[in-house]
Amino acid sequence: RGVYVSGRYAYVVHDTVAGNDFRIYDITGIEVQSAIVHSLEAGSLQVRNDITAQGQLTVTGGIGIGQGGLYSNGPGSFSQSTSTSLASIPALSAATFDSNTSSNADVLTITHAGWATTTPGGNSISTGLLFAAGNTSATTTNIARIAGLFTSAGGTATTSALTFSTLNGFSLSEKMRLDNNGNLGIGTTSPWAQLSINPNGTLGPAFAIGSSTATNFLVTNGGLVGIGTTSPSQALSVN
Repeated sequence: RGVYVSGRYAYVVHDTVAGNDFRIYDITGIEVQSAIVHSLEAGSLQVRNDITAQGQLTVTGGIGIGQGGLYSNGPGSFSQSTSTSLASIPALSAATFDSNTSSNADVLTITHAGWATTTPGGNSISTGLLFAAGNTSATTTNIARIAGLFTSAGGTATTSALTFSTLNGFSLSEKMRLDNNGNLGIGTTSPWAQLSINPNGTLGPAFAIGSSTATNFLVTNGGLVGIGTTSPSQALSVN
């Protein structure tokens, strides 16, 4: 007449010749073709086809995902929490094992795309990795981002760039960019040489070789060059 599953037990009520019969079954290790379960406790759960969780799926141990992959219609998160150090234990790891030992294998792909054909992607659409950490006020703050973006998203001449942003004050801002020509820009979003440095707004030198106490070569943010000095007074100062 009825079956109710909670944890590792199935509670079954059915009619018998003598009347109603109520039984409790330990379903540890049971194999079923299809089931709707409100609560399930299992030491080991193996799903051969698909598993759909309309609410939240919480795994306190580890989870292994095969070729079918993992899809979430809403935001998903992988996290660990403990009062001890987790310095050497990642919250999420991915690995690929195959016979390809001489070329690249993409272990992780992240995608940001428009919704179907109604809102396709365009120039400056980007996909990023956002880094966050807890501050001294015990709140989580975004501290850095690495992002790949389309600089030209249509036609036959599609181009892209890789950008690096860090926290300055209370917001992230781009500090470095590698463009589609292989040019690297520091302080500029449009590098025109293999290495382009824009010192506008910087307080220190634009370029230096050595340390702050033993500088061998230096270019100030005003364009003065110093060799053996940290304070050149003219276009070229040699000490």
